[in-house]
Order: sequence, then C-alpha cells, then structure tokens
Amino acid sequence: MTNLQALQAKINRPLPALTLELALLEASLDSAADYAVPDNVKPVDIAIAGLIYTIALAPKSVKELDYQVTEHDMNDLLKLRSIILIRYGLPDELAEKESTVTGASPW
Repeated sequence: MTNLQALQAKINRPLPALTLELALLEASLDSAADYAVPDNVKPVDIAIAGLIYTIALAPKSVKELDYQVTEHDMNDLLKLRSIILIRYGLPDELAEKESTVTGASPW
C-alpha cells in the first residue's frame, strides 16, 4: 500500500488524486512510497488535518432541481483538525486563546 492509498483509505472521501498528493507533499511524504507503520502514521494524519480545509470549503451536497447547496458543519471539522494537531503536539493557530490577567491591582 502506498502513502496515497493509505490517505485515501483514512479520509474515506472522494477527493481528486492531485489534492491528496499535494496534502502528502506538504506533510513531507512521497505519495508513491510504501506506507510504513508506525513511521508514516503521523505524516498521513497531518495530511488529513490539512485536507480538512479542502473538505470544509467544498459543498457537502448539491441538488440541481430548485438548486440547493448543503455546506459542512465547519465547527465539527475544525474540532477534528484540532484533535489531530493536539495528538502530535503541533500548534493549532485556530484554537481559542485563553485569557490571562497580568499585573492586576487590588483596587
């Protein structure tokens, strides 16, 4: 099994091969190389986190009669992305920052 096939199996969505190859390239993986456990698990998961933006921006479904487009729930997809990034100790630039108070006076 190649890295591309592993990513296709894990993402379980019909995405163009070029999109998947780009996600693997951005995760520093060769799409044609053999998928090796445990070495390639983290990079493939990181590629999935990158693909969440692609999935979120694509319509969930399109109906032609009376033209209806259904969008994905962005919050659910971003939570999934955050879980993947936290698992590998990577920064999540979209995470809400906790407020901290410094230098507060008693008055």
